[in-house]
Amino acid sequence: MRARILLMAATTAALGALALPGAAAASPCEVTHTDGAGFTWSLDEFGEAIDGGKSGEAGDPYGSITDGFPLVTLAHAGDDPFQGGSSYVTGSTSCVPAQGAQETVYPPQALVPNVPEVTLTRRVYVPATGRPFARWVDTMKNTSSTTRAYDMLLFGSLGSDCGTSVASTSSGDGLLTRVDRWVTSFDSQAGDDTCTQALFSANPDDSTGLPLAHNWDGPSTPPDRLDAFPTPFNLTFDPGGTPMVEYRDIVLAPGQAVSYVHFEAQSTTVANNVFNANNAAKGIDGEPAELWAGMSAVDRALVRNWCIGDCDKDSAADASDNCKGVANPGQLNSDNDPNGDACDGDDDNDGRSDALETELGTNPRSPKDAAPRVSKFTAPKTAKLGRKVTMSAVANDDYGVRRVAFFAGDRRLCVDATAPYRCKWRFGGKGTRILEAIATDAIGQVGARARKIKVTP
Repeated sequence: MRARILLMAATTAALGALALPGAAAASPCEVTHTDGAGFTWSLDEFGEAIDGGKSGEAGDPYGSITDGFPLVTLAHAGDDPFQGGSSYVTGSTSCVPAQGAQETVYPPQALVPNVPEVTLTRRVYVPATGRPFARWVDTMKNTSSTTRAYDMLLFGSLGSDCGTSVASTSSGDGLLTRVDRWVTSFDSQAGDDTCTQALFSANPDDSTGLPLAHNWDGPSTPPDRLDAFPTPFNLTFDPGGTPMVEYRDIVLAPGQAVSYVHFEAQSTTVANNVFNANNAAKGIDGEPAELWAGMSAVDRALVRNWCIGDCDKDSAADASDNCKGVANPGQLNSDNDPNGDACDGDDDNDGRSDALETELGTNPRSPKDAAPRVSKFTAPKTAKLGRKVTMSAVANDDYGVRRVAFFAGDRRLCVDATAPYRCKWRFGGKGTRILEAIATDAIGQVGARARKIKVTP
């Protein structure tokens, strides 16, 4: 397959910026890592896997896993990445080993000629012990002074070629769609040369491609997830063995960097043993901590398509985050209930929503907007019929008293909006009255105090 990808790049003008150079002399960027299960991962100078498997495995040199996957290409949002994009195709020899030489760090490279303002750095990690997998971290940075949006494409070819079949998907339906986070593949037609795709007279499959797990997005709700599995030139995943994963509208502010992470896993040398591949994909989908070995807190915060234990990127681990999925820096929680302020509709737990309090002008994070209090209500115990008497009230409220109304039974006698609150009234009939001073605050809450007065002849 790799020879055919090279041929396609060389003979198709549309792929101009994506053309892959021919074989180069071995360099620090061309390495082979071995995972914890003994599977090898051979990388070329672009950080693509070009071979793998185990010693003694059947198949040709490019038949065990991939023939060059993944190549990463970036285009300005909306542009065709095959015509207006540029790929990470550095021939540099300045790669640096890390994590006990189990990780290869590829150098920053400007994506010329079409996206020169973006630099891309790639890291490929294969742990020597524990869960077997290979991890790619692609970090892009906007070096310009303008905010731009980009589309990113990861693509290449699998060793299973036109015999590629889907074994399982994260959605469980066996159909690869954009709702899926992972897929497992295997070679169902080893030796079959009948699959034909655009630009090729044949798509030879003269090897036994092994079952693989391909995980590109995390299981929670990361800030970004893949948008499409494009099929330009009729290059398909099933049966063509050409996976393409596209993320669209990645917005980068000046100087901003973001990372996208994906995993590949080998699990068996038995061509049709998809059970092990399915378990490998599910294990990675569980986000065990070992997936993120060697990544600092800064590295993890840049990742857009996995949560890495902090889905909302507020530096609070999901296990203890009081607003999972909603950034709540500092874990602010004004009312100390289970929900932090960023995801609590009533931050002070006073029964009024934050939206209502904002509209009313009260503080949504302070419970001090209690009902007003009439602390004192003065009126004579008796009053002569037809003579004016004076009533007064002392009222307080944390946001201010709007008015005090004086009532005798259901009849409103006076309203005073200024302290000291007073009412003068002549009672026209003898008998006992129930007087009330009712204070109202800025948000319509009331407080009252009552007393009796006896009107005599």
